[in-house]
This record gives sequence, structure tokens and C-alpha cells, in this order.
Amino acid sequence: MKKSLFPIAIFLLGLLAGCEKVTTPVAPEVKPEFSPLEKSVLQVSQAFGLRLFQELDRTTPGQNLFISPFSLSDALAMTANGAAGETRQAILNTLGVPDFSPDELNGIYSRLLQVLPAVDPKVTFLPANSLWYDPGALCPESGFCRNFTEILFCPGHRAGFPAIRSGGSHQRVGAGRHAGQNPQTTG
Repeated sequence: MKKSLFPIAIFLLGLLAGCEKVTTPVAPEVKPEFSPLEKSVLQVSQAFGLRLFQELDRTTPGQNLFISPFSLSDALAMTANGAAGETRQAILNTLGVPDFSPDELNGIYSRLLQVLPAVDPKVTFLPANSLWYDPGALCPESGFCRNFTEILFCPGHRAGFPAIRSGGSHQRVGAGRHAGQNPQTTG
């Protein structure tokens, strides 16, 4: 009997010796707290995204399109900074925030741009929004440029439009912002 249990005991010891407890650290789930105003912007942004996808589906049936509703709403919010009167109100209505002041809207998008990338570490969020202007034809107000660069984290670029049309400078900026991604698709 002793001989027949010996191989089984050796086998079991071999199994136990090969076992180890492996613990992979799990990143804590990030659940940002949002103010009621921020929550309302997130809700209307979701509604804006759904309307946008429905319209794209209606106008381009069968096409394989990829867009970022958040990036587009961020770009429209930036555009609202430089708009006035009926144009500004139309942009705010489209975004679903008709009564927001520029400071409210900028503050909310600034916070979202800081918080959202940390929610899911597997997702890389690198918006390509930027401000381009020809200093010979346009001189933006300093507050307008500050909103873009300091509040909405978008670079501003002074460049003559012949340089932009040639495809040089904007593609280099796009390549730098997108960490090795194809600038033709992201710039």
C-alpha cells in the first residue's frame, strides 16, 4: 500500500509546488463627482451625440463613419467663444445649452477635458482641436486665445494660410499631439 501512495503523493506535491498566488493590482475605478451643472451638460451632450449619429445615418446611409460627439461638441463650444448674437445663440441651442454663459461653458468643458481621460485607463483621449489663424488677416482678441490655450487646452497657431494649405505645419502639429498616430487621419 505504501508503494501505491508514494507516486500519488509525489504528483500532488509537484502540483502544489507549481502553484502560486498571482495578484495583479487592479487600478481603482475612477468615478468623478460632477456638479449638477456638469451633469446637465453631460446629459445634453449625450443627446447631442445621439442626434448627430441619427443625422449622419440618415444623410450617409451605408457609410462607415467614425466621429467623436464629445470632440465635436467641444469644437462647437470653442466656436461659441468667438461668435456673437444669433450665431452664438444657434450654436448654444445646437449644443442644448441655450442659457449658458461663456465662462460656465468653458469651465465645464475645461473640467471634462481634465477628468474624462482618467475614467478609463485603456482609453487614450487626445483631441485634435486647435486654433489656426493668419496674423496678416486676423488678430484675435487676447481673451479669445486665452480661452483656447489655458481653459480648453487647445494650442493656438499663428501661420500664414499658404503654409497651412501646403500641408506642412498643421500635419507636424497633429503628429506631435497624437503620439505616433497617422497625422493624415488625426491632424
